[in-house]
Amino acid sequence: PASKKKHWKVTACDVSQTAVDWMNHQHPEVDWQVADATTMKPEWTGHFDLVIDKGLIGFRAVDDVMNVAVGKAEATQSAWSYKLLDEYRRVL
Repeated sequence: PASKKKHWKVTACDVSQTAVDWMNHQHPEVDWQVADATTMKPEWTGHFDLVIDKGLIGFRAVDDVMNVAVGKAEATQSAWSYKLLDEYRRVL
């Protein structure tokens, strides 16, 4: 993989222990962690050079818009998509 050629350390997270166990078996070169992307580990503050979101923010943004559309929530910065962006900024 490209990560080995460039000597990058890759950390990935998922909220599911089952998913992390399976992915660790599939890609042992990655440091797989059980973590919630909206509340990542405090020790990760400023720890990463790059964050790649593989669809979670898009999913959460649509969820936020739908909640506003059906009257379940107001458009505020407490929405999931804002929480994700805040966490991504914090760990960079």
